[in-house]
Amino acid sequence: MLNRKQVLRMHLAVSGMLALVLTSAAWAQSSKQPDLRIQALSAQPGKPSVYEIAFTTREALSPEAEFTLEFPTEFDLSHLQIAGSPEMTGGFTLAREKQTVLVKRSGLGQRVAFGTFVRLRLGSIGNPKNFAGSTEVTLQVRASAQSAAAAFAKQRVTFQATEKRE
Repeated sequence: MLNRKQVLRMHLAVSGMLALVLTSAAWAQSSKQPDLRIQALSAQPGKPSVYEIAFTTREALSPEAEFTLEFPTEFDLSHLQIAGSPEMTGGFTLAREKQTVLVKRSGLGQRVAFGTFVRLRLGSIGNPKNFAGSTEVTLQVRASAQSAAAAFAKQRVTFQATEKRE
């Protein structure tokens, strides 16, 4: 049988281990991915590219979640017709008005858990002719039809270098 001192030591050891595990898990989750990344997968000025919007969910996303993106006028959205995601199944509808894009989940996929790293891909968007210009995009996420939209800070688009093929 354990005496009080032994029980107290065991309790402190278990509590310390639990705190270490929870702290490590929280650190790993927070350092895993940036809060928001918007990337053109082809870095040719003035040419079309698939764009990837990557972020960690701040709350669970229902199958009816909506994403609103606002692009500067330097981006050509006239050929934008398709949206997809490896993490969010079920399909999407896409609508655009001027420089604002609305992407809605179709309602057919699975719920996406809080803290999940997701990627939303849009194609095709015309890259700016000059990458030094305004490339900040705003993203708002509505987790469900009943929730208010949550905005991320404006994010500069990064342009992934592409190899020239001969």
